[in-house]
Amino acid sequence: MMIVLMSDRSTPDERGRVFSVGIGGFDLGIALAGPVFGFFADMLSYRGIFTVTTGLMLLALIVFITQSSKNISHSLRFAIGRERDIYALDRNAQ
Repeated sequence: MMIVLMSDRSTPDERGRVFSVGIGGFDLGIALAGPVFGFFADMLSYRGIFTVTTGLMLLALIVFITQSSKNISHSLRFAIGRERDIYALDRNAQ
């Protein structure tokens, strides 16, 4: 889903840069997640880590649902597929 959003919201000229930053961020997150959550797993136990990651996932979902568009009602409609992406570039103009 993130790759589709990056593609829709960038011009062909900047798409390579946008993809490299986005994919680089994913790779950095994967590289850092093991040591960071391993440290917390020693302190909290694995059940605690799953609780923390569940909370982080729910927070990310709430941010996407409420902040992906110009206001909350439009964001909610966009999240369930009832509204178009206002930040997507007009492909007919290019």
